[in-house]
Amino acid sequence: MNIVMKKILFIIWTISISLFCSCEDDVEYGVGDSSTIVFSVDTVNFDTVLSEVGSSTQRFKVFNENDKAVRFSQVRLASGGESGFQVNVDGESGAFFHDVSIYDKDSIFVFVKFEPKKQNNNLPVEVKDSLIFTLENGIEKSVIFYALVQDAIVLKGVVVEDKMVLEGEKPYIVYDSLVVSLGALLEINNGVSLYFHNKADLRVHGRILCNGVKDAPIVFRGMRTDKILPYLPYDRLDGQWGGVRFYPESFENELHFTDIHGGRFGITCDNSILDATKLYMTNSSIHNVAADALAMKYCSGVFVNCEFSNAKGNCVTLLGGDSQFLHCTMAQFYPWDASRGSALYFCNVLNDTIYPLERADFINCLITGISDDEVYGSRIDNNDAAFNCNFINCVVNTNIDDESSKEYFTNCTSENEDNETYKSTNFRCIDTDNYVYDFRLDSLSVARKVGSAGYYEYAPNDKDGNPRPVNNPDVGCYQYVE
Repeated sequence: MNIVMKKILFIIWTISISLFCSCEDDVEYGVGDSSTIVFSVDTVNFDTVLSEVGSSTQRFKVFNENDKAVRFSQVRLASGGESGFQVNVDGESGAFFHDVSIYDKDSIFVFVKFEPKKQNNNLPVEVKDSLIFTLENGIEKSVIFYALVQDAIVLKGVVVEDKMVLEGEKPYIVYDSLVVSLGALLEINNGVSLYFHNKADLRVHGRILCNGVKDAPIVFRGMRTDKILPYLPYDRLDGQWGGVRFYPESFENELHFTDIHGGRFGITCDNSILDATKLYMTNSSIHNVAADALAMKYCSGVFVNCEFSNAKGNCVTLLGGDSQFLHCTMAQFYPWDASRGSALYFCNVLNDTIYPLERADFINCLITGISDDEVYGSRIDNNDAAFNCNFINCVVNTNIDDESSKEYFTNCTSENEDNETYKSTNFRCIDTDNYVYDFRLDSLSVARKVGSAGYYEYAPNDKDGNPRPVNNPDVGCYQYVE
């Protein structure tokens, strides 16, 4: 750049600065009052924040409704920055700010983040702070900051080689997946919550035992505790973490009162022998996942009082094997993609490879969803390939009178528009605007009082622990309760 050009640029820069300064000098400031300084919120609420993770950033605006500019002599965090809340006011970060101006009929942004300290407490701890705005006339206005801080235990790259027991005093944050080696046991006791990083899975080569109870279930979920929209927590979205995978050599896994939701998939069980049970699951749920909720590939499983709901894939997929479902609900109301799968899909062949369906029993089950048909079976045209499935006293959203399939249905009820209730109206709440689902039965549900009494001893109580009648129980995992 030559000398002449440098001089020209310097002159332009000098003129610009002079004009800016003269404009600043020409600004007329008013004293302002509380009625003309308006905040877009009065409280910034972070709900529950894990101390090992911190929060996302929230923002609000401060409006000056005066006809003149106003100046805050100071803007400050009441705690002086000791609470863990961090702010950026009109582009400047800190805990204390001088001479913050807002032009007439204008506004500024304030960004807030929370990086809490460990609280050394098993229970959530309430943390408050406020950002105080002081006008030049001494009038003060403030916005309150609020959060619950939950200490957590970090599991990063953990491989269980022998036996590991997780207790429920604090939640666990799982990074880089949690792996259970062949021959090892992971025991998870009641009340434990596992928050998985978005790329983390539970990978089981050995065995897991989940000892949840009615009043203290075990929860597998994503790590984000904030909201994507004011009404929509990330916890209601799918794809927030991986899922649970049982490898071919893994057997005798048990999940009791366990809630799995929000993953890229739910549970995947790899190809195994049928001589040992792969998975025994009771009073548990897999909800809102971006692939199959439960996928069983030629293995053995038993499921009692379980809910499989809202999957972009199928709620339940059985590729051959030996599976039994008693008092289960399969509800396909996945909201994020119209190309979702079915409530139930089973077959005995994949890519020309035969996987004998030795047994697939569905007893007192409710199988429904948005589509006109939510039950799909596929078999190879080979009489030597086993294809044994039985629906007993079930309510199913499919045609049970079709000549090609009616042999599989015994004392079943087919959903249709002639029923008093069917599909979504079976349930207490299917709120697709706020993505809230409650698959307990409505009082008029067609699933009421049509179950078989012959299996009472195996499931005398429902998923919530409510007693079932000896005769004519409701089908599905929930017994109707007023």
